[in-house]
Amino acid sequence: MTSYARAWNLIEKAKAYHKMEDHIQAKENYEKACEILKELPSYNYEAAYYSAWASQEEAEQLSKQERHEEAIEIRNGQKKLRQRHKNAGKRLQPVYREKGKRKNRETRDTSQGKDELLLSQS
Repeated sequence: MTSYARAWNLIEKAKAYHKMEDHIQAKENYEKACEILKELPSYNYEAAYYSAWASQEEAEQLSKQERHEEAIEIRNGQKKLRQRHKNAGKRLQPVYREKGKRKNRETRDTSQGKDELLLSQS
């Protein structure tokens, strides 16, 4: 299984734990996924997003334990993380837009070559 697939598996487990209101397990799975995503150059920008979800799970658990002040502190920290992630996404948009154009050209070139190969074989 690829690293990204392992991370995605952990994210899906975290979502399932969240639905069962097991916020500790959800948090741990989001954190593990985050660690994997940080190491993947193509997906490391997603790490901050899932890190925020891990914090959200922690805040929910604290809230259930009626530790509201601590939960508020964590949620205030999440606001800063979301803003940082949002700003990072804006900076990356032109890069990914260019990568997408390049990939479309490569796919077009490759598919044309396959068509030509198939025609020459018939």
